[in-house]
Amino acid sequence: MKNALSTMLGKGLLGLLGPLSMVPISAPAAGPIMCEARSPEHTVALLELFTSEGCSSCPPADRWLSGLKGTGATLVPLALHVDYWDYIGWKDVFAQPGFAARQEQQAHAGNTPVYTPQFFVQGRPYRLPSSADGFGRDIAAIAQKPAGADISLFLGQVADGKLSFKFTARLRQTQADAPAGVFVALYENGLTTSVKAGENRGATLHHDFVVREWIGPIAIPAGGSTERAMSFSLPLDRPSANFGVAAFVQNARTFDVMQALSRQVCA
Repeated sequence: MKNALSTMLGKGLLGLLGPLSMVPISAPAAGPIMCEARSPEHTVALLELFTSEGCSSCPPADRWLSGLKGTGATLVPLALHVDYWDYIGWKDVFAQPGFAARQEQQAHAGNTPVYTPQFFVQGRPYRLPSSADGFGRDIAAIAQKPAGADISLFLGQVADGKLSFKFTARLRQTQADAPAGVFVALYENGLTTSVKAGENRGATLHHDFVVREWIGPIAIPAGGSTERAMSFSLPLDRPSANFGVAAFVQNARTFDVMQALSRQVCA
């Protein structure tokens, strides 16, 4: 399925990242740190899947993404549900308008049309190879490159539906002059939906790595670093073990991803 969204004219790439902040920065995180994660020396790839429950060709891509569990050392997968197929008859409750905007921005920068399901790796349009080995080789090639930034995540304990956390992001010398921003996302695994209408009517869909909340971009000063403490809201009716936090640093001009990191919520 494809959707030719309106072309964004008259905007420099540096400004395209600006409207995407969907969650306000909260007060500093309280309580002790329960667990942490630090990015490695090599580059960890960011894989974004733009998908929709209203898209008949999306379920196979969703299932494929679910199979990427356990790849955190070299890959951070995220599923961003878009809302522009809701009009067909089924409203995707995981969709956020800002995700469609992000998809269009990166597609525009990569000179490619917008469609679902659509993958991006390192901020660039990506077509899955015909074999799993091909995808593995592509990710391994990215892991051979030194990281352009360092990221640390410090997660607190979940209390009253709130996950407190802190992150730090620092540009490495090779990227010291790059216009960069850091993004942080709360994602959820183990989601199931029984679709009652639209193109997937009657299907039961399973999702992992679904982005539920999104912060960014938070600018990183040239040659410097950024540190923030904040919190995410977690639904009280679902186990906290299904959630994780991902962070990545992206060049605001070229959309290249300098480094990515993810961590499951602490047990």
